[in-house]
Amino acid sequence: MQVSNNKNYVAFLEGKKERQGHEISHLFVMQIIKKNNIYGLKLLNKIDMKSMGYSKVCSTFYFNNKNNDELLFADSSKIVSFNFISQTHCVFFDFKGDFTEPPAFFAFNSDQTRCVVSTEQESLLIILTTH
Repeated sequence: MQVSNNKNYVAFLEGKKERQGHEISHLFVMQIIKKNNIYGLKLLNKIDMKSMGYSKVCSTFYFNNKNNDELLFADSSKIVSFNFISQTHCVFFDFKGDFTEPPAFFAFNSDQTRCVVSTEQESLLIILTTH
């Protein structure tokens, strides 16, 4: 589960653990609502990750620091930026070579200028200077 930097959204993935990683079925994005000093959640979007072709992403993901309407996912060939409001996606960073399996580990530093993406056998350290 992740909370956006502006504290307006919560997102989490639903799926099952399989022998070779996770099979992600859905992404849920909830809007955080405050009324009379009581916080609640309202379902904003339920996204079918399989139909989008992203069922094999790492189960760790992030809100984009530069746009709270975007989530960043890693799969075996790229980091994907997904706008859950417009439901559009684009390649945020292409690995220029696929991993042999979906990543098990994906982590950014606090300003999202560096990240590590790893499988059990392979790792990439990515320094993002243009994003």
